Amino acid sequence: MLLTSVSGLGGPNEGGLSADVWPPAFATWGRDGTSEGHSHHAIHLVFCREGELRVRGESGRRWRRAAGLITAPDVPHAIDAIGSVIFVVFIDPESAVGMRYAAWLSGKVRTLSSSQREWALARLPDSEATPQQLHEWLTMVLDALGGDGSLPPRRLHPGVRRALERLQSASSEGDLSLDVLARTAKLSRGRFMHVFAESVGIPLRRYLLWRRLQRATIGIAVGHALARAAIDAGFTDAAHMSRTFRRMFGMTPSSIRRTSQFARVIRG
Repeated sequence: MLLTSVSGLGGPNEGGLSADVWPPAFATWGRDGTSEGHSHHAIHLVFCREGELRVRGESGRRWRRAAGLITAPDVPHAIDAIGSVIFVVFIDPESAVGMRYAAWLSGKVRTLSSSQREWALARLPDSEATPQQLHEWLTMVLDALGGDGSLPPRRLHPGVRRALERLQSASSEGDLSLDVLARTAKLSRGRFMHVFAESVGIPLRRYLLWRRLQRATIGIAVGHALARAAIDAGFTDAAHMSRTFRRMFGMTPSSIRRTSQFARVIRG
């Protein structure tokens, strides 16, 4: 469902994507995008190319049929798209585009109709589209779905914003320590942990784990072996990475690699 091959992504390496970079959004085509119940720190937009998929929120709730869905970050959900081709976008909720639409989503799993799916996919740029063209498509689609900016965008504590910028440019695990991040935010350790969870929506420890998973996903995308992707991302081993993938994506890294077909990065 996610990423196995990446071509023409642009960005830091011009011909590809650095395994240290998590962009504002990923877009990918894939087949059999079925996932167990999970939650991840990303806005999740999914279109079934034809027909319908099944989606449900928290475990125990009934399955619903839809042509697509969009979920707020950290909202539990499961998807059954076996036998279907789906188009998936993961949007970083702390990016400019993610901040713009987070208030509209308001912790929900929204289902999408066939007419919404057809309208959006009819306007999707072709495989040679630039990241900027994909960004323009994404904002147009999210506006059309209802996130037209009528609600004020989510705001981050300025110290948390500085810490997130430090995380994005971190070159080593030492740059991710609580002491370093608290100093960057110009806050005490305790105050920083509190305002981080309040601003971002999840505790710092879970966010750092999510960041490692992002890096591992990019490593898989650029063709690294699972073991290397795990170690480069800061996991103790591939098994640790796999457990985290299952919890946050509802599937294993190997199933992601097996079912994915094509991926693009979106930058605004």
